[in-house]
Amino acid sequence: MQFIKRSSRKAPRVSLVLLDWSVRESFHLLHYLARQDVPRDTFEVLVIEYYSRFAEAVRKFESEVDTWLLLEMPEDCYYHKHLMYNAGILLARGEICVICASLLSSTPISKRSA
Repeated sequence: MQFIKRSSRKAPRVSLVLLDWSVRESFHLLHYLARQDVPRDTFEVLVIEYYSRFAEAVRKFESEVDTWLLLEMPEDCYYHKHLMYNAGILLARGEICVICASLLSSTPISKRSA
């Protein structure tokens, strides 16, 4: 297991846990999250990678990622998404933990609706 980046946010309201297993070529959600008008300290973004790949798609938006963890599972190990769920839940600091696939997109979140 290797941390590429580790969050310093103290008390986010929401933890968004994005999962990857060396298949994503794009992390559009990070693009959309960067354009929200809610205060950035109200949420944290965690990226959990099952294998050991440094996804260039994540690097492009690395400033939007608070915690980036490579689980470094062996390539011949059967993919088990629940290991990523568990890692994300353990690392999450938010009152609410949302686990989702990283291919999601988002409409703008207004301060009024947060």
